[in-house]
Amino acid sequence: MTKKKLTDKQKIKRDYADLSYEHGLFLLYYLTHEEFQGNGTRCYMEVYPESSYEAAQISACRLLRNPKIRKYVGKLQEKHEIDVERIIEEDKCLAFSDIAEIFNEDGSTIKPRDLPENVRRAISSVEVTEKRLGVDEDSTCIERTYKYKFWDKGKAEERLGKFLKMYKDQVDVNILQVVRKKKRFDGIEEDND
Repeated sequence: MTKKKLTDKQKIKRDYADLSYEHGLFLLYYLTHEEFQGNGTRCYMEVYPESSYEAAQISACRLLRNPKIRKYVGKLQEKHEIDVERIIEEDKCLAFSDIAEIFNEDGSTIKPRDLPENVRRAISSVEVTEKRLGVDEDSTCIERTYKYKFWDKGKAEERLGKFLKMYKDQVDVNILQVVRKKKRFDGIEEDND
């Protein structure tokens, strides 16, 4: 028997029954969406596409302070033992992973269970290929080859950099200068009195 995939509306009705559809959708995106999980502004703009970026920032901040929304975020954090230190530790595993740690000295790949924990946490998937070494099909000698795929180091490094405030996300704009330049462009003289 195959499971039917739930729509967002069904998930919201099931998991966030005490919230409006829009607030439930915001929370669903905030907690689970692959692309903008944890980014309140982006989630708000998905739910309310007509809102400006600035309005979405303010509204998302208000929503995240809403006691009902906070209750769900807190439950998820408790359930998964999520805190800032844990997330940073995971990102460190990804950002500073070393591919050399998946190989034995002879160049063969190490079995997944024998890898150090920090390396296992940096791996997104493992592909196992089996090859029989005997002549007949009843041969018990099997050679296994492991192909590892790692999570994106660059994204992890970027997240750590943002956490450490290494990048400036906002551009400071002097509104007065913008208005003056627009007036000059439009041919409007300023009164300097």
